[in-house]
Amino acid sequence: MAFPVMIGVLIWIFSEKLVSFMVEPVKEKKEDMMSPTFDLDSAQIIVLTTAGLILLVNAISSLISALTVYAVLSDLPTSSAWHEIISQLVNSAIQIILGLWLVFGGKGLVNIIKKIRTAGVK
Repeated sequence: MAFPVMIGVLIWIFSEKLVSFMVEPVKEKKEDMMSPTFDLDSAQIIVLTTAGLILLVNAISSLISALTVYAVLSDLPTSSAWHEIISQLVNSAIQIILGLWLVFGGKGLVNIIKKIRTAGVK
């Protein structure tokens, strides 16, 4: 329970660096700053990034839990829980990969969705 809170605090502290890494800076004129634009693409990027962050936090806490159980069971000669532990480790790794892809690849996914949505319209 404490790990997701700790991850949330770290994301909050380093939010400016994360945002500048994930989203390219916007170069707008002074008069454009008065009327912010919010389109469908921006909303989709925000939703995909948020889903990726939620997936990452849950997967990392699940991975730490599985590694802890793995460390405890590694002292035992044989255990029937090995298959469950290994599957939980693989599941956590896949979730982490998907979460990272959603967080850092949100803009590319939005472009793919836009192409699919407008396919055949031309």
